[in-house]
Amino acid sequence: MFALPVVFIAYVEGFLNPAWLWNSLPFGLGLGLVDRAQRLQQSVWPAIGFSLGAGSLSLYFHLAWIFNWGEAATGSSTSGVIFLFLPIYALVPGALGFAAGKAIDEFRSPP
Repeated sequence: MFALPVVFIAYVEGFLNPAWLWNSLPFGLGLGLVDRAQRLQQSVWPAIGFSLGAGSLSLYFHLAWIFNWGEAATGSSTSGVIFLFLPIYALVPGALGFAAGKAIDEFRSPP
């Protein structure tokens, strides 16, 4: 689940470009959260919510870049700067996904 998007990000940014490691950080955090929840025998719903939220934003921007949606790659000389801040921006939808996962977990648990 986590390896395929990371390989795609490395492909988009170039396998020899070390910036793909920085931009893969949301997937690493998601994997870490899932692993931690499983080790502690807790619900994985919040971790999955984080992974979906943070990962979808990151993948969206990489897809927009590679397919040049709305001139994302060619519209400005500084358009690539988004990848400098993207892992930080991805924390917002990741946190929302985490909260949604917590809500699902609360809804599913018996009273």
